[in-house]
Amino acid sequence: MDIGNEPTGSKVLKPLLAVIATLALSEIFIADFMTYEMPWLIVGRLYLYAGTGIIIASTAILILHEKEKKSLLPASQLQRRIALILGSLWILDGILQLQPEMAFGFAAFVLTPVAMGSPEWLQPALNSAIATWAAHQVLFDAMSACLQIFIGLGMIVLKSRRNLVIFSAISFVWAILIWIFGEGLGEIFSPGFSFITGFPGSALIYAIMSFFIMQDVDETVTVKRISVFMVVLFTLSALIQALPWNIFWLSGSISHITYSLGYNAQPRPLVYLMFHAADILAAGNTIWNIVFTLFMVLIAISWLKNVKIASLMTAILTSSFWFIGQDFGIFGGYGTDPNTALPIIFLALIMFQSGKNGLRSNVNGGNPVPLD
Repeated sequence: MDIGNEPTGSKVLKPLLAVIATLALSEIFIADFMTYEMPWLIVGRLYLYAGTGIIIASTAILILHEKEKKSLLPASQLQRRIALILGSLWILDGILQLQPEMAFGFAAFVLTPVAMGSPEWLQPALNSAIATWAAHQVLFDAMSACLQIFIGLGMIVLKSRRNLVIFSAISFVWAILIWIFGEGLGEIFSPGFSFITGFPGSALIYAIMSFFIMQDVDETVTVKRISVFMVVLFTLSALIQALPWNIFWLSGSISHITYSLGYNAQPRPLVYLMFHAADILAAGNTIWNIVFTLFMVLIAISWLKNVKIASLMTAILTSSFWFIGQDFGIFGGYGTDPNTALPIIFLALIMFQSGKNGLRSNVNGGNPVPLD
């Protein structure tokens, strides 16, 4: 994903990811049209509004692209890689927001359950936001989808430092709003929240990634800041997972989550694998919880020592959670993003390309040196 001379791995990986995403989205939309009884007038309005918005957004991006100076590239290739990944995630989220059932069920089946699971002090604000959204549901759904696609296109297409900072700032603000009103602060006040099920919320991860892109710093500094973030994330996740009153110590708790996800609308092979994984988890719930907790602790320590090892461990553990605890985020009828796991996986893989010494000092005559 480098600018200019793109590595061979990226040239192969990006088309592969595009094919996988296309197949997954095709499956989702086909299942939607087969499952739901559509109020076609409402769905038609959604796509009319969204089509108009996407044309406007694409035109704006093209105009900005023509005006920007091609020589003004981001200071850090690492930040450019993060922007490409985050932009792709925003486009994916925008497309998921355009699932036909969102036009008539998003407020009732996504926003309302989030509000019900939120703390009492936050519920008035969430209920007010839900009422406003429900009053203009089709228009707001189309506008939010177009905004996300606009942000994603800007991060992918535009290359000047100035434009990247602007779109990262928009991304940061929108992600925080989603985290508060769409995810109820990542549902961190709900019983049984865990990194397995999506703590601390994908929108917050988007906001943090946007922050990393906005910073005009050396790549070495960005690597260290991301490492600090990973240390904090996995330390907190391990502590939460280890709490004596955490429901994950109860017999069958982890397997129950996986079993319930197996009933989501999704391809049959995934259903089979989900139920098989749940059977394995059910055979030793307490042992699995100990293993997951210790693995999180080990990952947090690894981010202090060696980025490459920590990145691989993070990608492996998080991928398993993405499957057993989050069902890849996009299945189930009203999935609007791939959940917390995927951006963490991508961030870990980006870091694998970028460094190997974690938070240890890298000094050469008092100046930072690249970690590659």
